[in-house]
Parts: sequence; C-alpha cells; structure tokens
Amino acid sequence: MKKLFLSLAIMFLTSVYALGASYEPKYSEKINRYSTGVFAVTEKVTVYDEPSDTSQIVDVIEIDKTKEKVHSTTGETSFHSVFTTFSTEKNLYFITVIDEAQDWVKLCYDNKTGWVKAGTNYYIWKDFLFQYGKENGLYFFRNAKPENMALYQKPDESSKKIASFDYARPVFLKLIRGSWALASMSDFGDDSYVIGWIRWRNQDGSFILFPHI
Repeated sequence: MKKLFLSLAIMFLTSVYALGASYEPKYSEKINRYSTGVFAVTEKVTVYDEPSDTSQIVDVIEIDKTKEKVHSTTGETSFHSVFTTFSTEKNLYFITVIDEAQDWVKLCYDNKTGWVKAGTNYYIWKDFLFQYGKENGLYFFRNAKPENMALYQKPDESSKKIASFDYARPVFLKLIRGSWALASMSDFGDDSYVIGWIRWRNQDGSFILFPHI
C-alpha cells in the first residue's frame, strides 16, 4: 500500500512539474498603477543605469527554468519577485515597465529599476491585454468593486448599462479601445452571454481586469 501511495505521489509531482509553473496576479495592488506596460524576458537581458548602452550596467537578468529562479548580479531571486506574470510551460516571463525613452524602457522589479532596449519585447498595457486576453480571456482582480462588474452600451460610463453582475465571472475579450474592452460575459441565469463595454483600467491607473497567459 505504501509503495502504491509513493508511486502515485511521484506520478502527481512529475505531472505538476511537466505542466510547469505559472503566476497571475490576483489583486490590483500587484500592478503598478503608474506603469505603462510589460517587457517580455526571453533568456537573458542586460539592464542599464540610463537609456543608453554606453551607460553603467546595473544588472544582468538570466532565467533558470530548472530552479525557477532568476540569476542576477545580486544573486538568485524567485520568479515571483521579478516577474509581473509568468508561465514556464509557455516560456512567457513579463516584467513591469514604468517609463519609456525612445527605444528604451525602464523596468521595475524586485525593488530595483533599470533600462533595457525595448525592441519587440515591449508591450504597452493595451496591446498586452489584447494579445493574451483575446486568446485566453480576462479575469477580474479579487478586489474589483461590484460597480466595476458592469457592461455598458458604449465605452463610456454615462452610456446605458446593459448588465451588472454580483460576482466576478470569466470575461471573453472582443477588442480593446483605450481603457475599455468590448467583451462578453456569461449570464448564468439562462446560459446566455451578454456583450458590452467594460473598463479594464480605472482613471487613476489601477487595474480591474487582467489577461490569462
């Protein structure tokens, strides 16, 4: 019996490892409200003190998938301390961006800041939400207020409210316009879907919705 239990435990742990680790922020405070987007880290990235490759190198970020750690000039750090959201299975690792300067972006991670070349790895929030939200759907942060769980006829809170919900439900994205998303949400009362506009970000910069990755 013990051998069977041990075998099952090993199989379970092996399957979990095979699936990979992932992290999606659950509370809006996890996202800097003054941030402009995210930067996708592939394997290794050099971080500079200023937006210039002739300035001082302040850090070198390198992903170690086997340990689920990030190697940097200050030592090893957990994925959760560095990445805003990540999926080892999909090889996706994103760091919050708080500033832009021409083709450079300023990262904010693990109580550090620094500049990297933006290239095609930089996503402004609108594009990030559209790419991953369109593919995988959006979810509400756990501290989203009930008044935010509403669909409007137009991307304007003064327009007609189509539907409001008592609790968070899956959000299926159609398109993004500014701080608004055209989306459908399930009305569990009769298994139908309601389509309308919903805010994904408040005017103060705080987030209401976030994409699954």
